Amino acid sequence: MLVQGTVRICKLMADGRRHIAEFCAAGDCFGLDSEDERTFSAEAINDVILLRFTRAATERLIDERPELARRICNMTLRILAHAQTRMLLLGRMTAAERVASFLLEFAERRDVCRVLDLPMSRNDIADYLGLTIETVCRVLSAFKRERAIVIPNPHRIEICDRKALEAVIDG
Repeated sequence: MLVQGTVRICKLMADGRRHIAEFCAAGDCFGLDSEDERTFSAEAINDVILLRFTRAATERLIDERPELARRICNMTLRILAHAQTRMLLLGRMTAAERVASFLLEFAERRDVCRVLDLPMSRNDIADYLGLTIETVCRVLSAFKRERAIVIPNPHRIEICDRKALEAVIDG
């Protein structure tokens, strides 16, 4: 469980490309699987504090505390729903739709309305969205020109017109 900081879950492809499957923040759990070998790596984006539980300890806690089993089930269902949304994003959305979706999803996950402090780089965002860094920067610049966002510095984006970003996603 991630107590503090941000972690990217990623995989380096054989041809050198990097795929970022997820960004995890405080309160998120990752690495819950039944395989002995991990398919993805977890990399700290900034300083992190983690709690690590062995599989045996986790299973024992689940047996002893049924409410924990319910929480893990609910978390798993949220992760599955998010994975389905990501498949839509990567498979069918345009670059502008992907970036707008990322900004609004990030704001929702951080429970903020306007100011997004982004710990990740533009390159990380591009690898997460299946785009090039140039495309991400071009789309962000277009949103800035349209006054949907303001970019005070590379790690902060302020949402000025949420409805405009929602309209991009709705096509």
